[in-house]
Amino acid sequence: MKNWGIQTRILLLALAPAVAVAGALSVYFVLALLSDLDRDLRDRGLGLARQLAAIAEYSTYSGDRQTLGSVALAALEEAHVNSVEVYDQEGEALAASGALPAPLSPLPSPTQSDVIHEDEDHLRIAAPVLRHRFDIQDPFLAESPVAGRPEPPPLLGWVVVEMSRQSLETRRQETIAFTLTLVLLTVAATSLLAMILTRQVSRPIVRLEKAVERIRAGQLNLQLPADSGGDLQRLEEGFNTMAQALQEARDNLEGKIADATQELERKRAEAERSSLAKSRFLAAASHDLRQPLHALNLFASDLKNHARGPDQEKLAGQIGTSIRSMSELLDALLNISRLDVAGVNPQPLATPLQAIFDKLQQTYAREAENRGLRLRFRPTRAWAHTDPALVERLLGNLITNALRYTERAAFWSPPAAGARPGGSR
Repeated sequence: MKNWGIQTRILLLALAPAVAVAGALSVYFVLALLSDLDRDLRDRGLGLARQLAAIAEYSTYSGDRQTLGSVALAALEEAHVNSVEVYDQEGEALAASGALPAPLSPLPSPTQSDVIHEDEDHLRIAAPVLRHRFDIQDPFLAESPVAGRPEPPPLLGWVVVEMSRQSLETRRQETIAFTLTLVLLTVAATSLLAMILTRQVSRPIVRLEKAVERIRAGQLNLQLPADSGGDLQRLEEGFNTMAQALQEARDNLEGKIADATQELERKRAEAERSSLAKSRFLAAASHDLRQPLHALNLFASDLKNHARGPDQEKLAGQIGTSIRSMSELLDALLNISRLDVAGVNPQPLATPLQAIFDKLQQTYAREAENRGLRLRFRPTRAWAHTDPALVERLLGNLITNALRYTERAAFWSPPAAGARPGGSR
């Protein structure tokens, strides 16, 4: 039930009590009506049997079967009467509305009317036929003990009336059909009223739910018609106020974001201009420093060639090493500045790798030897489609770092025959 919608819940809340009350009242009234119908049929049969017993008193006493037969036939005109039978005091049939039946057994009560047989289709009622005496009032016998003692009237026989319950069953079915029809009409009317009420109550709630979904999707410029009345109308007005406040807050936030974005863009442009100016300055400075650095390198070489003694040769070597390190730093700085200002344009072409390895061998072999290291390039016939100057510069930087930070030589031996490939080299 927790997953049911608001319309289903309101409709169920409105229909459940009405259906329960209508069903309970229908069952009660049907049972009461059926009980009344059965009681009315029984009372009607008892009264008719007593009337026929009074009418048949003289004919039974005189044995006038013809008159008794006429009385029995005349009784068939009464509603719900199937047959009428007249018996003597021994239970033998005297007359009947049809063929004479079998003797009456067991004998009914000789003093009062009663039901002697009952099933779903028939009801048999027996009334005793009594001979009534009319005593003359004798003033001389008023004080006689015999005159004051009542005697029961003598029994002449019985009148048996058979009532049909088929009409009662028909009436019962009609009653049940009418009651069910009334219940269905009541439920239908209640359902229609409940649907109208449900629509009036749930429509604003459903409208609010859809509005919340639209706000969640970003449609804040949304106003609901506040026409539901009562608490729901106040809720709709509050929702409109909330939506307007959210719209204003979003507009303010978007304005602040736009201002902040413009400020960031302005600062980013300034930073790019500053970075570009710095890169150009570094490029210019690196280019301008190359000439005095080259002259200083020549002076260091000349000093080493004309050195007098080991101390001067060592000092000249140290000066040359510092000059080469400074040249490498200037080259790296110049490359970075060129990249920043888009000053480096690769020019790829078919290049043999061995030629690049030979230049690197000539450039860095002496420095490796001075550091007690060995620099070796494996011969190759491979070619590459690349810019040879950039590749030479890249590999030179790697070799410079390797020579600078390597403390001792590490030798690598090829794997033994049959070893699995993939090992470190």
